[in-house]
Amino acid sequence: MNQNEAIAPLKQAMLYAQTLGEMYALMEDYSYQEFMEIYHQLQPQEQVKMNVICDRDNRSQLAAINSA
Repeated sequence: MNQNEAIAPLKQAMLYAQTLGEMYALMEDYSYQEFMEIYHQLQPQEQVKMNVICDRDNRSQLAAINSA
């Protein structure tokens, strides 16, 4: 199995992730380097989707911290 085959499940999981927590969970099984390698291979609209999820969830976490 080559490296592309080994990280193909990561790409699929990244595209299906709906929360920042799900993306962080992927880093339990894959390295940050592998995660970023796949991210840079994504189409621009796929990268935007991931960025929107990250921004949304980070804002939610900050709002929860600030309201506590």
